[in-house]
Amino acid sequence: MEEEKKLTGKSDLYSVCKSVCEEKECQLYWTRWLILAIFMVYAIAAGVQWMQYSIITNIVKEYYNVEPYEVEWTTMLHMLAYVLCILPALWMLEKAGNRITMLTAGAGICLGAWIKLFAVKPDSFSLVLIGQTIEAAAQVLTFGLAGSVTASWFGPNEIAIGGSLALFGDQLGAGLGFVLPPLFVRSSVNKDDIGEGLYSLCMFITVLSSSIFIVMLIFFKDCPDKPPSHAQIVRNEIRKKGNSLADFLKMISKKSFLLMLLCYGIHIGVFCAHATLLNRTFGFYFPGHEKDGGLIGSLIIFCGLIGSIIAGLFLDWKHMFKETSLVLYACSTICMAGYTLALKSESLVLVYVIACLMGMFMFGYYSVGLQTAIELVHPYSEGISCGLMLLAVQIMGLILTPMYRYIFEISTPLEANFSLVSLLFCGVLLSMKIPPNYRRQEAERKVKDGLSAKSFIKSVE
Repeated sequence: MEEEKKLTGKSDLYSVCKSVCEEKECQLYWTRWLILAIFMVYAIAAGVQWMQYSIITNIVKEYYNVEPYEVEWTTMLHMLAYVLCILPALWMLEKAGNRITMLTAGAGICLGAWIKLFAVKPDSFSLVLIGQTIEAAAQVLTFGLAGSVTASWFGPNEIAIGGSLALFGDQLGAGLGFVLPPLFVRSSVNKDDIGEGLYSLCMFITVLSSSIFIVMLIFFKDCPDKPPSHAQIVRNEIRKKGNSLADFLKMISKKSFLLMLLCYGIHIGVFCAHATLLNRTFGFYFPGHEKDGGLIGSLIIFCGLIGSIIAGLFLDWKHMFKETSLVLYACSTICMAGYTLALKSESLVLVYVIACLMGMFMFGYYSVGLQTAIELVHPYSEGISCGLMLLAVQIMGLILTPMYRYIFEISTPLEANFSLVSLLFCGVLLSMKIPPNYRRQEAERKVKDGLSAKSFIKSVE
């Protein structure tokens, strides 16, 4: 015992965690699926608002009499809001817990949707931006929740698929954001016809947002009575003894996590830039096919759902985080190059096929990357690690979107797209340098098996 105390330095964390594991039993509750379902539906209501206006830029600019870049800002506001609000959002998640954070976010997207409903007037684009800003700020609150909710409710052999499903709602919402606006809002010389379509779209989103907020109030719980895994017991004990700032500082001091941040930011940031200008790049090669452009965007997302679920099941089976993320990254790069060449060939069928493959790999990486980051920094906060990962995405999105637009305007979409492909290739090379240090798996195994003090303390420091 004296040797163990020397190893801990300032605390007897080992003995505390060991006694807690002996006193508490891990238990899985069926309500975890209800909590996950509520989170997913909320994410749909929030995600659909991301591309609500940008995917029909040509119609919105005519209705509100604004420039295309002003419409694109309805999407970029999400990136800017994330950069400005992420630290307060993570602090709130750590201090207030899952339920309060979730309810605050639900109220925000509901309010934003109502404001945009009242902004369906040709002279009210400023009101659209206000509603979009409120919704974007509210959505920031839940970006760290996907990791926190799944870690709080799901066991060690289902946490990856739980994380993939938690992101499923956000992806599905984004997919609907590509396909619904072109279906609701049709191009017309009559502004009243466009206004009717916009009103129907905004009413659908408002009803969905309001309904899920009411369900949250009634059913959403903070965490189960008993933890779902031994690793979560360790996490809970360290949370009691630590603080958010300490977790943050320890994370950013790890080279492996910083590499993961950069790789993840490049990968998803490239998609954000591509999605923001999808209407314009697709229209360059296929003029008059706005509906196909929205369908292409939605197929990328929906196929990504399949890829995300398959990747989550594979991770829970094999626990090969680095290898899986590297393969998905490389395949995403190849598909992005293929998609660009398919646009150049002006073969609509080929564009559809490659877009589906690109979606599977790109969004498969979306969930795998977050789970890999959590593994690298366990037992520090899942919410903070996920939040920082997505902060990297927003920063890269804010940098890459204007860059992509600039290259597009001074040259061609072909050159603009290949600039994104080159960035993805750099991300592949950087991903190779990330060590396969799976700390959450190690903590689960060692605490469950009784562990030695020395190896356990090494795994949490």
